[in-house]
Amino acid sequence: AIIFIICIGLIGKYFYDNYKNQQMNSAVSDLYNPSATESLEDATEPPTIVNEEGETEELFLKLPTVDNLLSINPDVVGWIHIPDTPIDYAVLQHRDEATANNYYLDKNIYLQPEKAGSIFLDYREDFDVVQEGTAERLRDNSQNLIIYGHNMHDYSMFGSLKRYINEDDFYDSHPIIYLNSNYKKYEYKIFGMIIVDIADTTEPAFDYWNVLNFEDETKFYDYVNEIKRRTVRLTDVDVKYGDQILTLSTCNSTFSEGRLVVFARLVRDGENPTEGCTSVENP
Repeated sequence: AIIFIICIGLIGKYFYDNYKNQQMNSAVSDLYNPSATESLEDATEPPTIVNEEGETEELFLKLPTVDNLLSINPDVVGWIHIPDTPIDYAVLQHRDEATANNYYLDKNIYLQPEKAGSIFLDYREDFDVVQEGTAERLRDNSQNLIIYGHNMHDYSMFGSLKRYINEDDFYDSHPIIYLNSNYKKYEYKIFGMIIVDIADTTEPAFDYWNVLNFEDETKFYDYVNEIKRRTVRLTDVDVKYGDQILTLSTCNSTFSEGRLVVFARLVRDGENPTEGCTSVENP
């Protein structure tokens, strides 16, 4: 009876802590509040200049309300959103090599201890590192942006990603990921979803988390084809050399060191975002 009561108490505390975390994240979302100006999905005409060659270039200026988040934590590098899911969070990045990708595993945006952690970009990535007010990036964006989040049982953080492999019709109605940097808005269309054992060091091993850039076209297609070979559901989204990749990674209990990973590629200029976004089970 004592063990039962303790277990019930621990379960209750888990869900209560998750509830408090969701309330906190909701308050942060209100501060970011893209709906006060326009939704994350709506396109805008970005500010531009004409360079010496007569070409029009976009200026890097902070998106509205980004400063609200930077005043809380200067590690904020963007915002991620998948409509009709709980995924609507600030993206943090702590670049200290000493802590690597462990820093935000158990901290929220306020740097308070939090079991659910935060959504964070791999510490090695470059994502719109710019000189504000100019059209220049100080460093090119990494070709494969890897973002991590915990797989929470209440579907918060990256917990809802499991629906892409557990529900046959979920992908077809949720194929787009909206990712903002602090300066620009981007759309990505999902093309693959896999389960991988990161402890595997045998021949089939796939170290997806250690590929931030691609040496050449061959390395790019080796990576993409490995995803398409392993994906739980097959999509009709084409991926071409030069496309920027977005990788969302969370835990999975299939293996002791299992990961569920969702891959998307940047929507191209003038492209229909949902073209090819239908799926079937991979036989």
